[in-house]
Amino acid sequence: MLFTTNMNRLTLRIAITLYLMLGLFVGGVGYYLKNHLERETSNLLTANMNSIANVICEDISGVYIDYLLTAKRGGDYSLEISQRLRNFSAHFKLKKVTVCDTAFVILASTDSIHSAGKPFFPLFAINGRLEKIRKGETVATPIYNNGNNPFMSVYIPVKGDDGRFKAILSVESSAEFFVLLHRFERFFIFTGIIFAVFLIFGAWFISRQLSQPIRDMAIVAKKIGDGDVGATVTLPLFRDEIRSLAVSINTMSAQLKIEHIKNLERVESLRILAAGVAHEVRNPVQGISLYADRLRRLSDPNINETAEKIKTEIRQIERIVNDLLDYTKDLTLVKSTFNTYALIQEVLAANGVLAKITGHCKTNTYGDRARLKQVFSNVIKNAIEASFDLSTGIAIQIKNSGNFSEVEIHNNGKEIDHETMSRIFQPFFTTKAKGTGLGLALCKKIVEAHEGTITIKKSDRKNYTTCVHIRWNNGEGMNNG
Repeated sequence: MLFTTNMNRLTLRIAITLYLMLGLFVGGVGYYLKNHLERETSNLLTANMNSIANVICEDISGVYIDYLLTAKRGGDYSLEISQRLRNFSAHFKLKKVTVCDTAFVILASTDSIHSAGKPFFPLFAINGRLEKIRKGETVATPIYNNGNNPFMSVYIPVKGDDGRFKAILSVESSAEFFVLLHRFERFFIFTGIIFAVFLIFGAWFISRQLSQPIRDMAIVAKKIGDGDVGATVTLPLFRDEIRSLAVSINTMSAQLKIEHIKNLERVESLRILAAGVAHEVRNPVQGISLYADRLRRLSDPNINETAEKIKTEIRQIERIVNDLLDYTKDLTLVKSTFNTYALIQEVLAANGVLAKITGHCKTNTYGDRARLKQVFSNVIKNAIEASFDLSTGIAIQIKNSGNFSEVEIHNNGKEIDHETMSRIFQPFFTTKAKGTGLGLALCKKIVEAHEGTITIKKSDRKNYTTCVHIRWNNGEGMNNG
């Protein structure tokens, strides 16, 4: 379930990435086209308006503007100029043309509402535009809305017969093209939404195609991790990095399979050897044991002591043989539900020590009780032997996490060096004078048979040095007592 969820998240991340990339591209192109069209259209309209304003300005400048300034507001000459302005407005399809003096009083206008003699409220009286006009510059406004329709105005200085700035000509024109531009913008947005819907499905499909080989490799990697060595990935069609990775996984899996076969062959050889050694060793050992028993019946104390030493060494030989047989033969687990705390207490009592046990002491677990007792006996015995002070030398914590049970055993003995820690679970490796080197190796085998792990690390508790962490799958789940 966790694996499937992670792969779905990968697909989702790829889809979102593709969607964002394409969305940013489409949005960026749309934004650029909109601004470019607006800018080019505005520049074209400004140039056209400037040309029209210059034509009208030339018609009313000079003596005409001088006379208009002195003529009666709303008089015959003012009406004549207004009519000429209307003719220009009709010819060039303008919205309004107005002439005002420098005090912003209307001299003539195509708009009957803004008749001569009334004040004029131009848009240029801000941001220094009036100063530009007085310097003889033509000023164009940005596109603005008037009654929900876009317009542009151009203001141009009108000079008298003496060449001096006498009046201002205002030409206002409709920017109907911007209506079409805004319609295009809305169409582009609507089209973009539809495209985005298809883009989402397309990105999801592409991401599925991209993540499928990764998903297949993850499945195979999990199979290999679970012990199915030799599992292979179906190679993707295209020769790319993902295909190279798949080839590497297949090569690794094939190598692991070869190594696994070799290990099985070595284990089988060791099993045969162990069985042969056990058979060959046990017969003479049993004979020696019988002779030692006969010597013990003698009344000579020296002979009795020697016979007891012989028996002790025989038991050591038998333990080595039994450990070797246990390690080489297949484990058959007899699982049942039991209490971890009670099992550890049995082991501690058998060794005659006390330890502080914390954690989930009432939590039951599921596994082979006899085999796990063998693991705890070995680890606790090692902890007892390693500890400097048995009164505070051992601390045990019982945990559970989901379907796994965990036990940590801490001791305050000498720290284990890195080399020893890296080899401590290897068969026949031991630091003890009379150790077989099979105790922890057998513990590892038992724990792994329970789909678990056993590790040794530096203790994170104060006054403790080493921690053995045992974790196994409790199979049928936890049963709380």
